[in-house]
Amino acid sequence: MGKNKIHLLLLTIGGIFLLSTSFAALSDKTNELQQLKQIINQLKTNLTSAHSTKTTLQQQLKTNETTAGSLVLALKNTTHKLSKQQKILQQLKLEKIQYQKQLLTQQKGLTVQMRDTYMLGKQTYLKMLLNHQDPDQLKRTFVYYTYLQKARIQMINALTYTLKQLQKNKKDTKRQTKNLITLKTKQQQEYLQLVASKQHRQQLLGIINKDIKTKQQKLTKLTANQKTLEKIIAQLKITQISPVFATPLNKLHKKLHWPTKGKNEYLFGKSIGHSQLKWNGDIIHAPVGENVRSIAAGKIVFAQWLQGYGLLLIIDHGHGYMSLYGRNNSLYKKVGDSVHTSTLIATVGSSGGYSDAGLYFAIRHNGKPVNPKLWCYG
Repeated sequence: MGKNKIHLLLLTIGGIFLLSTSFAALSDKTNELQQLKQIINQLKTNLTSAHSTKTTLQQQLKTNETTAGSLVLALKNTTHKLSKQQKILQQLKLEKIQYQKQLLTQQKGLTVQMRDTYMLGKQTYLKMLLNHQDPDQLKRTFVYYTYLQKARIQMINALTYTLKQLQKNKKDTKRQTKNLITLKTKQQQEYLQLVASKQHRQQLLGIINKDIKTKQQKLTKLTANQKTLEKIIAQLKITQISPVFATPLNKLHKKLHWPTKGKNEYLFGKSIGHSQLKWNGDIIHAPVGENVRSIAAGKIVFAQWLQGYGLLLIIDHGHGYMSLYGRNNSLYKKVGDSVHTSTLIATVGSSGGYSDAGLYFAIRHNGKPVNPKLWCYG
């Protein structure tokens, strides 16, 4: 074999060796890339799952707090009905006492009537006529006898009526007592459901709060909540035809009452967590169940749960003005309802995922936040 052939053979063998080495290296890289893709896909799956879990938890919180708000309202209505039924029952008991006194008086009167009739009966009109008594005396006796008969009939009729009223009173009392028992049972069931709902809410809050560990995460969440509210207000501004009310809000500076009684935390314009994000309203710290009233006449344009704001009411006051009432425990009005100044619209709560009770209150003009202190005093 010639030198050239040997050299070519060596080059061929070397090339095959290098190629096999390259294929091996490429195979290793391909495996690494495949593993990396699997890791990335797994991370994406985990992130999607985490996001889905968070969304599910928020939806559960929304359902829970909305249901709790409805239960509070139902419990309030049941308590009001119960109070009315108790008053009716009390009135029926008082009527029973009056009827019993009246019956006793009528019985005594009838006894006297019967005795007088009996005494007169010993000397009947026919007997007196046959005895040829004095005609004037006879006439007077006859008149008296007729009076006694009429009085007795009236007394018997009155007694019969009183007995019927007592019987009716007895039936009404029995019915009202049954109604009271039914309402009381319903009230107890609603209360137990409310307690269970609150316990479930606490569990949800615990899970959700674990998911928010850093200030940045909290800030991101607040920013998202605020953007959602801005979108809703923008939509309301476009779609809602504002009714014109007697006095526009721009003429009511420092003339309006705050919507609830409590300790005001004036946050408007202040930064949230030392960030560029600003507060667009104030918080009024008040106990759960404290009444929330409209600051002025208007129309309800939003009444539902919103993430970060809980059970939220928005009132359109016309002339581009809106007032917002968030974190409520229960809503007493629905979209389309008209309200006057100081109309009861809700009660203070901590909905929206908050641990402390309080009302979030804000005012907007043409969609832009304005300081509530410029309108409310006290």
